[in-house]
Amino acid sequence: ARNNRGLAHMKLSKPDAAIEDYSVALGINSRYALAFNNRGYAYEAKGLKPEAIADFQRALEIDPTLTGAREGLQRLGAKG
Repeated sequence: ARNNRGLAHMKLSKPDAAIEDYSVALGINSRYALAFNNRGYAYEAKGLKPEAIADFQRALEIDPTLTGAREGLQRLGAKG
């Protein structure tokens, strides 16, 4: 539920609120790859490159098939 609410916040251009929701989702399930991926996008939207890279990498550690996280790393010039 918090991941979906985070997505809604991102659609409304509210990355701070989205990050909070994704973080709550990750507090409930620390292996929620999609929440790491989505929080990575929110961090990227705020210009927080190191945080975005870390979340995209963590998402791929959990789910190596998550192409969105791989694309995020490529956009940011990082490896994953």
